Amino acid sequence: MDVDEDQLVLVSTGQLAYLVVVSVVSVVALVAGVQSRAGLAIATRGYRRQLLARPRLVALGVALAAFVLLAPLTGDPTWDAVDATFMSLGCYVTAPWVCATVYRATRGRATVLEVVLALVAWLFVASWSYDLYLVARDAAFPPTSRENFFASTILYVLGGLFFSLGHHRDRGLLFVFMDERWPAWTGDRWTTRGAATGLVIASLVATPVIVFMVWVVMDQLGLLP
Repeated sequence: MDVDEDQLVLVSTGQLAYLVVVSVVSVVALVAGVQSRAGLAIATRGYRRQLLARPRLVALGVALAAFVLLAPLTGDPTWDAVDATFMSLGCYVTAPWVCATVYRATRGRATVLEVVLALVAWLFVASWSYDLYLVARDAAFPPTSRENFFASTILYVLGGLFFSLGHHRDRGLLFVFMDERWPAWTGDRWTTRGAATGLVIASLVATPVIVFMVWVVMDQLGLLP
């Protein structure tokens, strides 16, 4: 895209330094994660099975379609189909692991490296990738960077919890990372009662996201008082 000269000054020295630092941190974390993948839950077969479970894939498809289709209707120039896609997919792949790592860390079952990598994954998906993409797209640092950080973090945590719901035949509905066998265990077959309960809880977790999206669209269409 063509960029005029005025746009080129819309990234300050401090912001440029921030972008360089987060880029370096992201690359270092990725390399460290690849080298240490044998000890990371996110790299295990059990975690992949959790993500590839049909109900979760269906839910991902619905959520991804909603975010991508609603992006043009929000009136927010920083939200388009591209960042809606990569942030949604990033949330799906990493947020359940990040939530699990935080939970396991409080019980002394997560390594320092995994906690640090989980922290970087959260920041990259919810904030850094957004800032980097928009600077690359517009040659300007997004003025909504801080607002995005808080809003996306809430959506990120809710997504991580939503995609971590499972059912144990003895314990009932729970977040799968609460089971000691996680990530090897991804949930037993759902009973009718368990599925119904899961649907209710999943709806409660998803409601803030739905309300937020509907409110943004209605505001842009001038339907709110």
